Amino acid sequence: MADTVNLVLYPQVQDGAEVAAVKKKLQTTLSVDVATVDSWYTTMNPTAILTDVERSIAVKYLSAIQECGAECNLQPSDRDKAAWGLELKTNPDSTVLFVCPFCEHKEQVGKGSKLEKCPECGLVIAEWEEKIRKEAEDEKIRRRLMREQRLKGDKQDDPDTNRKELERLRELEREIVKELGIKPPSTLWVFFEKYTISLSFVISLMIVALAGVGFRYLDLYLEQLSHEEAVAAAPSEQIREVARVVAVAVEMQQQGNQVVLTEIVDATQAMRGPRGGARQEIMYAAQQMMKGVNPEIFLDIASKMPPSVARAKLVPGEAEPALVNLETIGGISGLQGVSIFSADELQEMAPPLFEHGHDKILAVLPKKQFIKDKLNLAGSRIVVQAIDEMDGSAVVNLLSSVKQDQEWDQYLLSQVKQYILNANLEAADLLADRIRNPIVRINAFAGIMEEHQQRENPLAVKVLRARVDMDLVKIENPDARAKVILDLGQRMAAVGSPLEPAASISSVQRMVNESKEPLEKSALISWLAVAYMNAGDKEQARRLLRNAQKTAGQVALLNDRIFAFTKLAQRYYDVRNNTLASEILSEASVLAATKLAHQPRSVAFGRIALARAYIGDFVGTRESIDNAADGRGKQQLLVKVVEMLLVEQRFYEALSWMETLEDEVEYSRLELRLSSAFFYAGRTREALNRIEQSAPRMQRIYELSERGLLTSQYARFLARLGKSSRSEQLFEEAEAISKELTGRKSQINLGLVAVNRAKVFQLEKAREIVINELTDSVIREPIDIEVLVTERVIKNLLPEGTVVR
Repeated sequence: MADTVNLVLYPQVQDGAEVAAVKKKLQTTLSVDVATVDSWYTTMNPTAILTDVERSIAVKYLSAIQECGAECNLQPSDRDKAAWGLELKTNPDSTVLFVCPFCEHKEQVGKGSKLEKCPECGLVIAEWEEKIRKEAEDEKIRRRLMREQRLKGDKQDDPDTNRKELERLRELEREIVKELGIKPPSTLWVFFEKYTISLSFVISLMIVALAGVGFRYLDLYLEQLSHEEAVAAAPSEQIREVARVVAVAVEMQQQGNQVVLTEIVDATQAMRGPRGGARQEIMYAAQQMMKGVNPEIFLDIASKMPPSVARAKLVPGEAEPALVNLETIGGISGLQGVSIFSADELQEMAPPLFEHGHDKILAVLPKKQFIKDKLNLAGSRIVVQAIDEMDGSAVVNLLSSVKQDQEWDQYLLSQVKQYILNANLEAADLLADRIRNPIVRINAFAGIMEEHQQRENPLAVKVLRARVDMDLVKIENPDARAKVILDLGQRMAAVGSPLEPAASISSVQRMVNESKEPLEKSALISWLAVAYMNAGDKEQARRLLRNAQKTAGQVALLNDRIFAFTKLAQRYYDVRNNTLASEILSEASVLAATKLAHQPRSVAFGRIALARAYIGDFVGTRESIDNAADGRGKQQLLVKVVEMLLVEQRFYEALSWMETLEDEVEYSRLELRLSSAFFYAGRTREALNRIEQSAPRMQRIYELSERGLLTSQYARFLARLGKSSRSEQLFEEAEAISKELTGRKSQINLGLVAVNRAKVFQLEKAREIVINELTDSVIREPIDIEVLVTERVIKNLLPEGTVVR
């Protein structure tokens, strides 16, 4: 059986060792925590660290603990004791004598054990030990305080003793001088000797003060001379330039135009992009200059002006870049524009609010393309009609755009309004559902909602509002969606809706919160500003416009940032801040001319042209168009300007721009749209005059497919105006032109004649064309479906008395 022992640690340390150091060593050596080591030394009894371990292991721990300075030993384990005999043996070394400190009672107790209470007098040993320990600590503190007090007294006695000895020495000195017959020093000298250090300090201080006063007067004299020289000297060119700018700014402030000046600076700085604390730097330098500190720093910052002569980016083929006029008069001109814009670029400039299916077909019909001659593959390529080379699915998709018929939607809207006037809201609701353009359909729903609101029928209004929300999702352009929401809110507020315009403003605010792109977000915030302005909250409108301006300045790409500010300029125009709107567009023109490459510059000037037309600056519009494009590209921009003005119902402004068009196809198309807008605005006589005057001009269109399509549309609109004979004449002319064509062009033109006849209730003639003339099934099926849908609307949803032929 292996020899096992217990390792016992006593709460004492070896001679010369400190308890704290021993504890720390034990903690490190034995890898135990502080609390465990403290528990070994807070008790009065020994602690068995290891029990029933082999002696060889215990000896290693014993050596390590003793090296730490602790007291410990090895004792036989209980397991070994069990192997001993049963005879009781008394080990005198295993007991200690307990003596009560109070009654002196004596008793033998086992070594390592301790009585908690005296069996004789009942004294609690732990309480007595605590009392003794506390008295010892109090005595230690008392001795320390007494020692410190003695040291303090000694320190105070030393100066007094030294002072008395010094006085005695001086007295002896005076007696010796008197005995030798030497004249004693004067009272003043004695006083000086007594206060030598103090008097020396005072005299030195007086000398320094007098010198400082002298130098101060000298500095003032030199400053006066320098000031007189500066006043007499002529200002530098740098100072004159900065002084002129500062004077203008101060005068504007004195005239009450500080807000205007600040707004212009904020807008132009944001448009140029972030500049990392430039204004704070200028303000700090100005404040320091006004305090007379480092005026040269302010002059250096203020004189950092752009060069008086700027140049545009060099265009391929140009010998040298064009000069850019930075003056406030004269505008920017002489830039080389592009010859044509792509469809995507035109879409980016101003996406249309209303889709016109006939216009899409009109754009495809005249296109031609080069292909290899199938009969002579080795020969040169031949020219064919693009429509004939399109696959069937592409043709079906193209013809499906016929259902996007803005004139038909406007006609259905007019009938919805008639139903509302006749108090037939159920029929109005059913007919409104047949309108395909979501913006026009929302307009129809708005009329029905107004009627329900006046009848105090909130449930019906709520149901229609849900249908409006479904249509809003279909409007892809966020600008258009926000405008439709706010317009609807204004209409409902006008008829007494308690929820408006707050509800519509909240809807647009949600769009702002969900928007991630700064370009889109800036435009939406500016629409909110217009809404608050219309609601009479000018301060909130101003705050939102500043926010929109700040957001627009965060757009990374310069051409997109210019686009954001051109949109913002239009919203400033909406809130009647024409000055800032014009200034933003002027700054945008300078940036586009000097910073952008040729193609992006032309697109930017196209956007600026549309914005200038929106705010009524037609001279600036013409100038921007000239900078953006030449030839065909210029005609494209003129068309975009007219379309924008027609959407805004600024008819005569649109007409003035139409007169400058050279493209007869675009002129006829826009004339048709203008006359339609007059008609549905209730200006029937003007619509009739315009359409009759412009109809003969279609004969100038060279391409037969384009002339046939437009002739058919003119015939349809004349029928809408009640000019049946003239309408029939044009329909027959359109059919004759279509039959002169070949291939798909002929079939498509005849199909559109059928659709146009159906839309003016000539259903029988429309069906005849579909059955007898349309032989291409790819074209016949979508046309037949559209005619059938139109027939159902006419027979089932339009008011009774509608003439069907």
